[in-house]
Amino acid sequence: MTPARPANTTMPVPPAAAPVPATKPISKGPVIDMTLAELDAETRALTLEGYVRREMRIQYEALKAECEREIEDFLKAASETRGKIATL
Repeated sequence: MTPARPANTTMPVPPAAAPVPATKPISKGPVIDMTLAELDAETRALTLEGYVRREMRIQYEALKAECEREIEDFLKAASETRGKIATL
């Protein structure tokens, strides 16, 4: 037979309480942008699919224009660099 373990006579110490913040905690709920809540009649008439398609088209056109500007800037810089190399 195995000997019995001695009884634990010490009481566990409860964890210290966390300090309470002096400021109000930030809400973790959803934030509503009120400018989005004020839609014009045309936007309100769109279906969800129509709205998403319109937003995608707008963002696509903006990205395309930005990329075309960057390509033009690159080609201009490349042309200038070619000119500098040619003068060497």
